[in-house]
Formats: sequence, C-alpha cells, structure tokens
Amino acid sequence: MDFGAAVIFAADAIERSATSPWTYAVLGGLAVLVAASFVLGEQGARLRAGLVRLAAFAFIGGAGTLGVLSVKGAPDPAKTVAEATKASAEDRLDAWLDRLKRRAETAPTRRSPPAQAEKIEPKDIAEEARRLRDVAALRRGHQRVQAEIAAIAEPARTPDQRRREAAAVRGLAEIDRDEGRIESALERFRVAQAILARIGDPAARRAQADASLGVADALDARNDENGARAAYRSAIAAHRGADGVSEPERRTDVAGALLRYAGFETRRRHEEPARAALDEADQHYAALHAQRGTIAVLRARAALALEIGDAAAARRAASALRVIAAAPPLAHAAADADMIEARVELNEGRPEASEALYLRAAAYYRGVPGLDARRATAAALLGHAEAAFAAKRFGLGRESADVAIAIRRGLGDRALAVNALARLAMWEAGAGHKPEALKALEAAFAAQREAGESRFPADTNAIVQTLCTGILPESGPCKARVAPNSSASGP
Repeated sequence: MDFGAAVIFAADAIERSATSPWTYAVLGGLAVLVAASFVLGEQGARLRAGLVRLAAFAFIGGAGTLGVLSVKGAPDPAKTVAEATKASAEDRLDAWLDRLKRRAETAPTRRSPPAQAEKIEPKDIAEEARRLRDVAALRRGHQRVQAEIAAIAEPARTPDQRRREAAAVRGLAEIDRDEGRIESALERFRVAQAILARIGDPAARRAQADASLGVADALDARNDENGARAAYRSAIAAHRGADGVSEPERRTDVAGALLRYAGFETRRRHEEPARAALDEADQHYAALHAQRGTIAVLRARAALALEIGDAAAARRAASALRVIAAAPPLAHAAADADMIEARVELNEGRPEASEALYLRAAAYYRGVPGLDARRATAAALLGHAEAAFAAKRFGLGRESADVAIAIRRGLGDRALAVNALARLAMWEAGAGHKPEALKALEAAFAAQREAGESRFPADTNAIVQTLCTGILPESGPCKARVAPNSSASGP
C-alpha cells in the first residue's frame, strides 16, 4: 500500500466513524469543555493549553499511523477476528487441560469436583475442529466435480476425467463412512471401483485397490466379517501384484493395507492372522527404513496385546516407542507410549495412574497441528474420561468426554462421536447414574438419526445392545429399536 492508498484508507475510516453516535458524543463533550474553560479563568487557560497539546500529539500519532499503513498495508478485519477467535478457543482448551491435570493430581479421592466455573465450552472446541476439516465444504467440492463430469457423455470422458470422478466418489464415500452412513459409503466405494476398472492403467489399478480397502472398512462396520476379510485380502493381493509402481510405493501400499487388515483381525481377537500381517508389514517398513511405519506397527502390536490381555507385550511395545521417541522428529511416539501404558494401568486397576498418562498424552497431541493430532487428542481425552469414571471422579470424566465428543463432531467424525456417546452411557450406567446414562444414550440415537442411518456401526451396536438388553431395557430409545441385533447384521 503506497502513501496515497493509506490516506484513502484513513479517510474511509474517518468517514465510517462520522456515522457513529459515540463520535458526536465525544465532540459534544469537547465543545462543552472548551466553552466551560472560558468561565474558569486561569485554570481554563491551562485546560485549553492541555487540549492543544493533546491535539498536537493526536496529529503526530495519525501521521505515524499513515506511515505504517503505507509500508505494511491495512489489516484485514475479517481475518484478524477469525485468528483471534481461533487463538481464543485454542488458549481455552490449553488452559482447561492444565486445570484438569492439576485437579486430577490434587484431588485423588474427591468423587465429583465442582467444575462448573472452570468448564470449557464444547461448542468452542467443535468450532475450532471444524476449521481443520470443513466437511460441508468438502462435500460440496466433491459434488461439484461429480456434476461437472456427469455433464459429459460417458463415451466422451477421458481417463483423467474418470480419475477425477472416481476421486470425488471416494471422497463422498469417506465422508459417509465417517458420519455413520455405512450403506451409502459401501455403495459409493463400489461405484469408485467400477469407474477405475474402466481405465485399467497401473495408477487406476492402484487406486482401485485403495477403494477395495474402503469397501472392507464399510463391511467391517456393517459386521459382515467374511465379506470384510475377503475385501481386505483382495486389496492386499492387488497391491502385492501391482505393476508399473515403484518398489518403495508398492511396499508402502502393501504395508498400509496389512496394518488395516491387522486392525480388523485384532478387533475380533484373532491373534494369528493379526500377528502375521503385522510381521509382514514390519518387514516392508524395515526395508524402507520408514520409522513412522515402524511406529504404526508398534501401536498395532500394542493394540493386539491389549485385546488378548498380554500386558507385558503391550509394555514392551510402549518401551520400544519411547526409544524411538528419543529422536526429536519422532517425539510423538512418547505420547503414543503414554496411551498404551494408560490402558494397561486402567486394565490392571490403577485408574489414577491411567488418568495422569492420558492427560499427558492429550496435552502433547494438543500442541501438534493437524487433523490426526486432533483425533488423537479426542482419543486421549476419551481414555481419560473412562479412567476418571473408574476412579469415581465423575465430574472430570464428563468434562473430558464432552470435549472429546465436541472435537469428533467438529471434525465430522460423527460415527466416532456416536461411539463416544454410547461409551459414556455405559460408564454412567456402570456408576449407577441411570438418568445420565439415558441422556447419553438418547444423544447417541439422535446423532445417528441426524446421519439418516438406522444402523449403528458394529462396535457401537455392541455397546447399545448391552445397554438395551441388560441395563436400560425400558428406556424410550431401546423400546424404539426394531430388533436388538438389527444394526449388526450382515447382508
């Protein structure tokens, strides 16, 4: 901005202020003050001299401001307000985490600390998360691409146009999956596979294998165990036999698919296939010297160990992560180790130690930018909520659960938010708080209805079924269910 533009900006600012009633009030007050000074004699003369000096300083300040504007340019008010709002939400969450840690440390036996004055607003945290991943904007972008390609006759579409269409369909499928619309996600992933199959080049076959993983994830969420297993193995085989792909890319693709398959088998406590998949993935990452891949394998090994009740193996994985974390670029592995050890402590009946570890992990993830770090923050806070309930610090537990749910909702991870609500209902019911449990369960049903999906994903359905058949069978949401296992059935 040159000096002339700065003058124009200042003139615009003065013109805007001229319409403010406060401007007239200030000018009127000065006029009254000057008139009164002529009645006050010598003191009035001093007052007028002071006003003159003040006007001189104001003129100098205005000239300096014009100079600064001409060099640095005028600020963008909208951007400034947005940045201030974001910083405010971030500062509040950081401060809240610090307070939560202090209260967990200083009140080891207090059952439900009064937290109303300190409670962070989940809506602020949801808005901050929404800025990281605006699901509505993503959906509109994918739909625009779809509409653009649909306007072209099918035989006239080029391979690049088909690729763009397949990417848009996959993007919409991933949003559906994250929001809990499993059937819609499954259909879209299959449509993307069909589009890519028409192209047939190596890049399209690679993308088609990735779409197969999406199909497998959707079938897993629908609790179609055999269909999901077949889809995972098909994707792994496709990546193994990929042609026209460099060796590092092929190994990376195979290892990533193996990790997802191992997670599927781990959730079903099938130790042998899960361990075999992790061993092969580890070999690929070792050949690539990919330490981040090694970290992912160690996390998966710990998950398997926790699922089958092998606390010693989980601790060994956590120790290996701490060794890797000694390298500054991989320091996040220490927080991953905290998460593993926190779960071990909780499983072994030491909820207070678990709380401290979960909060330390949440504080670390909180300081890391990006979508994955926010998801990890939510997972750590949800773990802390479970530990706090186990320690009978129900107020702390509800606070952490509320913030975790708000983060997941803000990121558009509706299915994970519904799962967190169901878990919260289970914890409340286990503590004997039936009204609070019913409130959380009703919120889970309401969120699922918002997604336009009657079925819960399989992991959430298992919790809901336990609540509806054993703890809250007479509640309104449970009575409204069509059948106890309707959301977990396969095709």
